[in-house]
Amino acid sequence: MLLGVKPQVVGDVLKEIASELTEKTLVISVAASVPTSYIEQRLGGKVPVVRAMPNTPASVGCGMTGICRGAHAGAEHLETARPCSTPSAALSR
Repeated sequence: MLLGVKPQVVGDVLKEIASELTEKTLVISVAASVPTSYIEQRLGGKVPVVRAMPNTPASVGCGMTGICRGAHAGAEHLETARPCSTPSAALSR
């Protein structure tokens, strides 16, 4: 599930969808300034969360996207999220 909303509404959106998500659902967030721990706390359980942050040059194909995993996400979740970012995504493990 791709979470791409304004940071100020992330909490409200997570409250609405939390009951639909399970440990088998990967949440990929591109919400600026929203840590994976914030998302995990509001979802409860052990839903895997990966955060992706593209830099400005990525919008013209000249940048990269940093991706990092939350507490319940593993290396396999980072690999799943990688195609959602630019071809040169940097992984933080």
